[in-house]
Amino acid sequence: MALSAEPRFAAGLQPGGGATQRDRQSARLSARLSVWLTLLLKTRFRAQRALWQHWAAVHRQRRALRRMEAHRLDDIGVTRAQALAESGRPFWDAPAHWVDNTPN
Repeated sequence: MALSAEPRFAAGLQPGGGATQRDRQSARLSARLSVWLTLLLKTRFRAQRALWQHWAAVHRQRRALRRMEAHRLDDIGVTRAQALAESGRPFWDAPAHWVDNTPN
């Protein structure tokens, strides 16, 4: 196996040691994509967290309604049967007007 007299350079580097214009453009594009991807993921996770918080709040409210005393139910105009029916619904089954659409 013969050794080449030419030095081997890293891909994309010129013999002078500097990156080519194409490499610089690629690096800038990668940096921009990285920023956009980070923002997209943060937004996605923020939306998911808001949904989980909403579901937890619905669960807490329905649990409180189930445990509410008769005189308190009378104060809000709900019968025991209505309270039990509402508290028996799953946490993801909430009326549309309960969903908070305001940004945090």
